[in-house]
Amino acid sequence: MPKKYDVTPYYSGLTIVSTGVFDLTELVTKLKEYLLRKKYIYQEKEFQELVSDKVELKLIWDAEREINDFYKYYINIYMFFEGLEQVTSSDHKKLDYANRITIKIKGQLIVDWKNKWAASKLK
Repeated sequence: MPKKYDVTPYYSGLTIVSTGVFDLTELVTKLKEYLLRKKYIYQEKEFQELVSDKVELKLIWDAEREINDFYKYYINIYMFFEGLEQVTSSDHKKLDYANRITIKIKGQLIVDWKNKWAASKLK
């Protein structure tokens, strides 16, 4: 059976909390480019947009990278944007503003992910 070892703090992972003006499209694009450059295969597990007075957006991604037949990296990325609205910068570029941005990243090292070595004769 594969064993999973946390490489970030177990409960919280790495957490980034911020507020302010940013480019949502650029943030998502750069994150995707990073994962692809590091040879991760990623999947968007959840995309949820809640619209009331202001928009709330939740994105959850899972990414995996096979190192070899024994090791594999796994990353879970959770992004939540509260009070999201579009604003225009002084140079007339459309940007996004969020009252609160929360990004949590949890990483794991998965050992014997193909379950080949569980019944090894070398014990």
